[in-house]
Amino acid sequence: MLLAGGCLPRAMERRFPSCFVSCSFGVEDADVVSWFERIHLALDFDPKKADVPQPRPPPEKIAAMIQTADCFVAIVTKRTKVEGSESWIGPEWVQNEIGMAYQAGKPMAIFVEEGVDAKGIGPWAADYVSFSRGDLGANAPNIVRYLVNLRRTVIGVRTGGPEEVPTARALANELANFASMIAIVEKPTSLPWQMAYMTARFTGRFYMLPAPVQQKVAAAYSAIGTFEELVTPSFSLRKAETFPPDQVEQIKEMKDKIGDILGEAVLELLQFGYPEELGALVDAIKKGQMPPRE
Repeated sequence: MLLAGGCLPRAMERRFPSCFVSCSFGVEDADVVSWFERIHLALDFDPKKADVPQPRPPPEKIAAMIQTADCFVAIVTKRTKVEGSESWIGPEWVQNEIGMAYQAGKPMAIFVEEGVDAKGIGPWAADYVSFSRGDLGANAPNIVRYLVNLRRTVIGVRTGGPEEVPTARALANELANFASMIAIVEKPTSLPWQMAYMTARFTGRFYMLPAPVQQKVAAAYSAIGTFEELVTPSFSLRKAETFPPDQVEQIKEMKDKIGDILGEAVLELLQFGYPEELGALVDAIKKGQMPPRE
């Protein structure tokens, strides 16, 4: 699971953008709502819920909160079982609040629990992403991507953010190191496993990168895994010093193939993590200024 459940302490610092979160307040849904709220905080949203009593009618309070929020998120959990069906209906007030946010012109994201009938959830207002409370971690990539896009819509950012850029740079460095290791492999060996990629995945930062970058990086690590299986020494009392003759050509071909895959991933990461520096380097190369002339 991407983030642990449990009680969520209120963050004291002011965050941006502010986000009205429409959700169930039932005890049975507390862990699910807390999980989503933790993701909001991790992505630097300032989540607001209508769970604090105010001396005015609830509809008036909610309308004002939605109006003053920068964006809107709905978490539609199971509420009422549809008689004679396997479907469920979400909380009625969440549907109403989706309509209020739509009327207010708020950028929004809608998350719908599996099994809930989505027909009345307002598909005309925004696309929705499904989730399963039994395996929230499996849905984390789509959820994080959706929220990152929502944040970018609100604040107008189209390039890497303060957390995305370091992630891209760390992964580029790690893949470049792997490429160097693989290039010099001449005998059965074990490639040391690096942690930047795993850390990025577990914290959700990997899923904040643009989809094309994610695809290239995932393909690169998959190729490294395949290569590692091929060159890992078999268990024996005496370590082999050379590859079997029938494996030499296969290793060479695999090294060339992986070199290309890693090169594509590193280029994607550099373009994202170092856009200005890479642009300047490309311009210099085009002008014949790089590499330095002898």
